[in-house]
Amino acid sequence: MLQTISPDLLPFITTVINGSLMSGHVPTAFKKARVIPILKKPALDPSDNSNYRPVSLLSFLSKILERVVCNQLSDYLMQNNLHDPNQSGFKAAHSTETALLAVTEKLHAARSAKLSSVLILLDLSAAFDTVNHKTLLSTLGSLGICGTAWEWFASYLDGRSYQIPRLLLGSQCNISSWMTAHQLKLNPSKTELLIIPGDPSPAQDLAISLSNSMISPSATARNLGVTMDNQLSFSSHVTNVTRSCRFLLYNIRRIRPFLSTQATQVLV
Repeated sequence: MLQTISPDLLPFITTVINGSLMSGHVPTAFKKARVIPILKKPALDPSDNSNYRPVSLLSFLSKILERVVCNQLSDYLMQNNLHDPNQSGFKAAHSTETALLAVTEKLHAARSAKLSSVLILLDLSAAFDTVNHKTLLSTLGSLGICGTAWEWFASYLDGRSYQIPRLLLGSQCNISSWMTAHQLKLNPSKTELLIIPGDPSPAQDLAISLSNSMISPSATARNLGVTMDNQLSFSSHVTNVTRSCRFLLYNIRRIRPFLSTQATQVLV
């Protein structure tokens, strides 16, 4: 998305990002998230709330700011060798494959030495949701992150808020249940979402989850052959019809010398 932005806007975005980093403050608007429930697996009961995974959607600028900070923090940890030597997650050039390879090699080595091994696999419940902010900030401080940088993380974690589209949630659940009961499958590529705001202010970028597919809003949507827009002006529909008529009239004009007056009138 950043690549599609006009170059004229990039200096302003840079100013906003640098302003946040230098002041150690994250704007309140950047800390507001919209939570969209996503069904964990298509076969699960959509009427059971425990079968949903919450997905937090942030603003475009907030995600840019997070990416910048993540890159700088990762570089700092890597350059100062602050990662645990056995860590594979959230580490450049490492992944689940490197973790599996390291464990497998140790197991093979123990087996070759005629030694038995015990592998204990642990799983945390809602690991990312239960991170203690004070503990996290203390850990960052122990890694040498202090001053404005530490204040930025404290500001980032403080005063965060979220909202859930409850009005749509009931309808989504009913639709998903009905489709599941009738063994119907949603076609995400042909599913559209149009938000018509009640006032001139910009509409919220509200996405919904339907049958385990994320549907993002668009400025226009085709309904029963008519292109509707979020202002109900039908300007897009008029433009499309006009373009189609011009194309047809142009083709009729090309074959007009071979048509009678009556045939031309029928075509027009």
